[in-house]
Amino acid sequence: MKKNSDVAKATQPGGARPALLVGLLVLAGAAVVGMLVFSNRSKPVAHEDTQRTAIPAEASQPTPAPDVQPKVASPQPAASAKVEPAAQNPAASISRTTVVKGPSTDDFIRLFQDNQQPLKVRANAAKELVKEGSNSSFLVLRDALKNSRDNNLRSAIAESLGASAHPESSGTLLGLMSDGSEGVAMAAVRALAEQGTPEAVNALSQTLYNDSSPLNVRCEAAVGLGKIDQPGVMDNLSRAATTITDEYIVGSILEALGGRPISETQAFFQSYLRSATVSSEFKVEAVQALGQAKGDPSALLMEVAKDKDPELRAEAAWAMSNTETEGKMGSDLATLLQNETDPDVRRRLYQALGNQESFDVSIVKSMVEKETDASARLAGLDLLAMELRTNPSSELSSYFDQSAVAELKKLALNGESSTDRIAAVTALKRAGTAASQAALLDIAHNSTDKRVLNATQPRLVKGR
Repeated sequence: MKKNSDVAKATQPGGARPALLVGLLVLAGAAVVGMLVFSNRSKPVAHEDTQRTAIPAEASQPTPAPDVQPKVASPQPAASAKVEPAAQNPAASISRTTVVKGPSTDDFIRLFQDNQQPLKVRANAAKELVKEGSNSSFLVLRDALKNSRDNNLRSAIAESLGASAHPESSGTLLGLMSDGSEGVAMAAVRALAEQGTPEAVNALSQTLYNDSSPLNVRCEAAVGLGKIDQPGVMDNLSRAATTITDEYIVGSILEALGGRPISETQAFFQSYLRSATVSSEFKVEAVQALGQAKGDPSALLMEVAKDKDPELRAEAAWAMSNTETEGKMGSDLATLLQNETDPDVRRRLYQALGNQESFDVSIVKSMVEKETDASARLAGLDLLAMELRTNPSSELSSYFDQSAVAELKKLALNGESSTDRIAAVTALKRAGTAASQAALLDIAHNSTDKRVLNATQPRLVKGR
């Protein structure tokens, strides 16, 4: 009975089965431990050299099979190429970077000293050597100034030294002002004026007053002084204008003063033009110089335009037509036009009105209609054409198309001088109306004057 009961226990759930499971788990654990021990014993020990040359992970991957479809490589911009910094890889930096060098100082020296090269090439080389600024470059130029027999080359060298910062350049130029070659001396004057130093002012002023200096060098010194912005320049030029008597030198002095700002020179010109001791010829040159002034000299020129001398009146009106800024004397000029009896002065007054901000068109139109002098009438028609382009009105357009176009066309085809014929074409082009365009086509088909035919071609015409 006892055996039967034991068997019965073994067959019941929760009896001998737990023991069996425990045994199986023990056997499985032993197997795992054995495998781990075997694995550790069979794994090779990595040596130091093996660790240094370890293959990257990506290299151990299997190589993919080649693509059946052909591949077209896309061009990559050169900028995408990786360049290692020179500090990390100097050799790679040198090999991958291309340095393009321009001409060296030695190259310019060879060009400059090559007698077979044209003057222009050698002069440009001299400028480059001045720009380079080294002592060796300066010595090459100075040696050529002393020893070359080519005065054209020496003049080019002297003028290039105007841009030199070398401490000996000014002294070299001062010595060249008395050079036996007038051209070299004049080039040295221009270079000193470019440097614009107080020493240059002193040297040019002395040359201006030096009777033994060549006339052209003295004239160049006057012009050069006018370009320098240094104390004492205005006083030197003003005094020279009233004490030197040579007409050429005085003309250069007035030109130098005329190129300066009107705010700086107005007092001088006013006194000079009012002076009873200044000749009419010098006053004419002063008025011409005022036409080049920086600023608006119209008020001063208007005073001269009322002078009793018709030549001065004409020059003053002409200068007012050339000032860099439009004047504000339109009303006063129109009044002068009504009272002017000299035809040449009237012609210049029409031209001066073209450089004013505004004027009374009705006055000008009435003056043109009764104008008897051919040149003055042509100047008046040109002024009306200019006004028609910039400030059109039905009244002015009607007058121009009905009267002026036919007159200008006739003058363009049959005028006595080529200058008048071209001026008539210019007026028609300025007007820009349909009638004037038709007239220009007729002139182009019928004129035999090549200059007139050329003038009829479409081209921008400067207006007022």
